[in-house]
Amino acid sequence: MGNRQMPVTGDERVLFRAGKRRVLLVSLLSLGVWSIFPTGGDAQYAKFSGDWQPGTPGPAVDTSPAAIRRTVKELQAFPEEEFPSAVPPAAALGLATLKHQLRDLLLQALKGSTEVQASAVREVLEQQLLAAGVELIGSDWNRRTHPYGNVVGIKVETPSEMTGGLAVTTTLAIPCGEDSSLYLLRREEGRWQLQIAVESDGYTKISGAQGNLRYAASPRDASGEWFAVVTRTNPWCTSNWHAIQYRVLRPAESPYEPRELFSKVAGIYLGYDDMEKLVATKTSLHLSFWDWQGLSVDLFTRARVENYEVVGQTVKRRPPIANSPEGFLNEWSDLA
Repeated sequence: MGNRQMPVTGDERVLFRAGKRRVLLVSLLSLGVWSIFPTGGDAQYAKFSGDWQPGTPGPAVDTSPAAIRRTVKELQAFPEEEFPSAVPPAAALGLATLKHQLRDLLLQALKGSTEVQASAVREVLEQQLLAAGVELIGSDWNRRTHPYGNVVGIKVETPSEMTGGLAVTTTLAIPCGEDSSLYLLRREEGRWQLQIAVESDGYTKISGAQGNLRYAASPRDASGEWFAVVTRTNPWCTSNWHAIQYRVLRPAESPYEPRELFSKVAGIYLGYDDMEKLVATKTSLHLSFWDWQGLSVDLFTRARVENYEVVGQTVKRRPPIANSPEGFLNEWSDLA
């Protein structure tokens, strides 16, 4: 990944001349971006500065076709707004209910199964939704007639790194973006067990949703342990500048409370197709994406490179920390 040149106009010129993170913050807020970027210090356990709310298992939900149809209709009853930001409490509750109905449909489909094919699991889930009158809208945004209540898609994968594992991502539509949930399962002791669940439930602003959710699961190490890297960006109605959060998680007693070994937040530019690359091995992870270039008036972005070593419960950054001279200067500047 190399730097790309873009024309400089208006408020964007401020971004190019920003030499400090606090200057960038003011500039981005003027563009309508709510995100707060790290301003120095130890960013390893930086808190995500949006309205993200860690998911919970929630109360038992009814997964009958009639119940799912009712949840969808209640969500679709919310009116569409221009440039919305707030999420009505009842809509937040309905989103969490629909997520859990999809999750429990998945668990029911896997119950009693020995070996599964990803395509077969997805087909079962789609049939269950069609029985409820719910059709996946995919990427055809022209068919979205309601701000809430549309299921964008369901992705079921059997990652080669997760021997005997299954990864399921469900994505719901929200105003100006999407909200995805991730479920990582393994077949152990004769049954499928949900080991890591990553949701955002109960958020009051659309920025709390999990947009552009991506993951990478590591193979098991010599001791049989594994970890997952999960990234997300904040949905918002204006600007291609957002925040990206990346977390390293290990399974724990509760799938909704995994051990968080590492969490970090950075700026990300979503204007390019090759937005993000994410790879995990037994003892390392690599993440790269487009971040701001704060030391040049000629370059709009730089390729940010994040390499980490994961050993036991410790996550440490390792070289290379950049792939260009400008990137090294930016990393050095961030230390100040």
